[in-house]
Amino acid sequence: MKALRASVLLLVALSCTPREEAPRFDLKTLFYAAPTDVDKAFGKPTGGSIITQTDQIPGEHREYDYAPENKHVLARFFRNKCVMIQIELPRRYDDALEALRSMGIDASSISPMVEAPAATRWTAKVGGTIFKDVAAINSSMDGSSGFDTVQFELAEP
Repeated sequence: MKALRASVLLLVALSCTPREEAPRFDLKTLFYAAPTDVDKAFGKPTGGSIITQTDQIPGEHREYDYAPENKHVLARFFRNKCVMIQIELPRRYDDALEALRSMGIDASSISPMVEAPAATRWTAKVGGTIFKDVAAINSSMDGSSGFDTVQFELAEP
């Protein structure tokens, strides 16, 4: 009886373990989208700021805590269009290209302009979209390996 109960508990535990899910939004539809459209994808902003410094391109930053993983998302807007999205991924990826593919971007045919332990970066036209910067980033401060954040910055419209 104890063995049966242990087996049932193990099955329940396995069925309740979190599984990686595809994002509930289409990243490509958010490029150049209005702030209200980005809000619809990620929910109500949890923070943000208006950029007014003369040494920076004016615009707005909005921060989101994206469910279901409760991960952090940062979006930057210029002329009321989304030109940068940075997303904390639900897990670490050993390969920078895998991290990008997890968000629906395939950069495998493009040579990176920077390859370093902290980030791999590309500048290119991918699928008709001109990216000023595409990056897979290791944001860990404790020396952990793997890429846990992706960033997509577009040429300003």
